[in-house]
Amino acid sequence: MGMKVFSSGVNFRDAVKSDTTAVNCKAIYVGTGGDLVLAQSTTATPVTFKGIAAGSFVPIELKLGRIMAATTAADLVILDW
Repeated sequence: MGMKVFSSGVNFRDAVKSDTTAVNCKAIYVGTGGDLVLAQSTTATPVTFKGIAAGSFVPIELKLGRIMAATTAADLVILDW
């Protein structure tokens, strides 16, 4: 028994940084490095993932989560499957 960390994304689109727009995804690609500020739901307290390197895939599932406007990482793509 193990945890599935990553799989092939079949649905992907550019991410929108917004404190109010809800997002569903299972991973985020970071094109330009920086901080990734995420909230697990529309009411959750945001958490900052500091210093994500350019070209990284962050395997994190969001269900009606948010990619906060305070995110300094750029060229983000959200993936789902």
